[in-house]
Amino acid sequence: MDAQSVAAAIEGVGESLTLRKKAGGTFDDDAGEFTVAPTPTDTPFAGFVEHFDARLVNGTTILSGDLKVWAASFGAVVPVAGDLVIRDSRSLRIIAVDPVKQGDEVLTYRLQIRGA
Repeated sequence: MDAQSVAAAIEGVGESLTLRKKAGGTFDDDAGEFTVAPTPTDTPFAGFVEHFDARLVNGTTILSGDLKVWAASFGAVVPVAGDLVIRDSRSLRIIAVDPVKQGDEVLTYRLQIRGA
């Protein structure tokens, strides 16, 4: 199986989502604030969203209401904790990113997201 096959499978059962990364901006260390605000960069993607198994909810690393997203590979864009996933106009913060690889190739990303 390769990344294209996994992406096609996710697109077949998934939904349209958006990865929002904040990029750029200039932070003034002396003033402790941004002098030029970071601008968001949006990348559309297909993802399959599901709830975590209740047995995994521990109130610390996984909270009730957290969601798991199986996302097709983003190519050159790499999701990181703190980025946002936009779902139905709602912003959800990425808590954890787990790339699923075959060799060196990322087949999919397993994302843990939470209401922002």
